[in-house]
Amino acid sequence: MIFSEMYGAYYQTVAKILASAVSGHLSEKELREIAGEYAFSESELTIVPALKAARWQLLGKDLKTPIRHVPTMPLTTIQKRWLKAISLDPRVALFGVELTGLDDVDPLFTPEDYVVFDRYEDGDDYSDETYIRHFRAILYAIREKTPLGIRILNRHGKSMFMKVLPDHLEYSEKDDKFRLISTGCRYAGTINLSYITSCNPYPGERMNSCLLDT
Repeated sequence: MIFSEMYGAYYQTVAKILASAVSGHLSEKELREIAGEYAFSESELTIVPALKAARWQLLGKDLKTPIRHVPTMPLTTIQKRWLKAISLDPRVALFGVELTGLDDVDPLFTPEDYVVFDRYEDGDDYSDETYIRHFRAILYAIREKTPLGIRILNRHGKSMFMKVLPDHLEYSEKDDKFRLISTGCRYAGTINLSYITSCNPYPGERMNSCLLDT
């Protein structure tokens, strides 16, 4: 397993406890609070007794630590290689994620190493700056539950302005396209992102109608 949610939380929790101990301010109350906040509920029953009893030799019974520096959690080589492989996916750029510190590692796999059968070749252009801007505006509106004013060019070549409340995005592996699922407009239940020509926050109350340009 490259990334483990369970052990990752385990180590991160102990690292936060040790960081407090290094500063010299760790109390039993804080020890339990950190374990309760960052570890799984059942992990707290293991972490706290083990640290207090000095079984891991990270804390003494007085909650002092022999460690002099705040612990860090560097990525392993295999984790870096996996992240490097993910960074090669053009869809990653849509989310504004920057994966740094990977210049000195080879990817665990590349897009040339796998084939998706029955995929259409007219997928969305994920490198297009306008597409990226629209994607991020929609993602923000979904998270904040705010309406958008969207203009699209439909399949008949007509421009339509829609006031919608974005609900979620869906991705089609076969079509290699993202679609916006929204409410508030009978024409806009599902919109291909590639059809959108403009996308901006819509001020005021959301209206349950669409305006078709003539």
